[in-house]
Amino acid sequence: MRKSFWNGLVAGSLLGATMAWFMSPQMKPGSARRIMGRSRGMGGRARRMLRQVSDGINDFMDR
Repeated sequence: MRKSFWNGLVAGSLLGATMAWFMSPQMKPGSARRIMGRSRGMGGRARRMLRQVSDGINDFMDR
């Protein structure tokens, strides 16, 4: 269940960044690149956090 939550969080952040990119034509040219970079960074952090939580649960279950 937790994995699907984090997958949804990552997918939602990527979808939100994509929508912001397409829906904001008044943005400066570098803004879209900056938004996508932040989105990728958030996805990476979410994956690392999910891995840590998963490792912690596995360690707990092994005891």
